[in-house]
Amino acid sequence: MSGNDPASEPAVALVPATGSGVEWIHSLLESADLPTADLGAERSAGTGPAGQSADADDPALYVVRADLGRVGCIGVEGYGDAGLLRSAAIRERHRGEGYGRGAVRTLETEAREAGIEREAVPEAVRGSAEYSHLCPETAVPMYREL
Repeated sequence: MSGNDPASEPAVALVPATGSGVEWIHSLLESADLPTADLGAERSAGTGPAGQSADADDPALYVVRADLGRVGCIGVEGYGDAGLLRSAAIRERHRGEGYGRGAVRTLETEAREAGIEREAVPEAVRGSAEYSHLCPETAVPMYREL
């Protein structure tokens, strides 16, 4: 798959991670050399769309599923009307097939529906463990208006 045409992306579903899904996500992130130190063991069942939560230290994690099963993961930390996209990884054998783009688009749609907007890096996001401690020099803040 190539390009940025959503029609060229495979269909994906974001499934809130629980139990073995959380363990699988930790393993996938570690294999991709991505941080896991601040990821909680599991989100509560009451987490709303796009991971909105009162506890910004506990990102919402999702298993990215396609017809062929688990293909990746993605997460988001909610900070009021802003969100920090994080913990996005696709299994190595499925990279370059459009699953990552599909997961991001799906998460963006959920974020818009939940009222999360991102116009600049808000102070609350700058204070997050992900932004300020785990990836301060390697992470490039990216902006996408939702």
